[in-house]
Amino acid sequence: MTRVPLNLDTFHASRLMIETVQQAFAYPERLARIDAAAMLGSVLLTLRSLHALNNQLVDEVRHLESLLDAPERHNFARGAVLEAAHQRQRRSSSHDSGKTRHHTISTAAALNNWHAHLTDTNTGMHPGLGSDEGRLANESEPRTETNEQESSHGH
Repeated sequence: MTRVPLNLDTFHASRLMIETVQQAFAYPERLARIDAAAMLGSVLLTLRSLHALNNQLVDEVRHLESLLDAPERHNFARGAVLEAAHQRQRRSSSHDSGKTRHHTISTAAALNNWHAHLTDTNTGMHPGLGSDEGRLANESEPRTETNEQESSHGH
């Protein structure tokens, strides 16, 4: 039988359980203690199982969140699916209101071409991007109306 560290809470819980068993079954206290101990042991095993399951679920959620938060650079289709899930999780539908099918398709096409260029799969289209390091440095610059217009190319 598993020994439980005795503190005020476990003492009160076990005492209450013993009294409940004793009253419910008209047991002498000795038999009520045995049944209460068995029930308490069963409850503790269930709690340990739930705790272990909770830890597994927390680990799985962390793993899934890391997939959503990780950039996918080598598989465009997989990366697009992960990014779409990431955006749905992080942004409300109001964020996307007013966007047209044309913008969706043209953006996807441009990204596909950029991805092909970055992975040297097809370098026929030069998107005007430098290395990732240069891109990351440029992202830290504040956006102005001029560089907004340059980056949108009239779309």
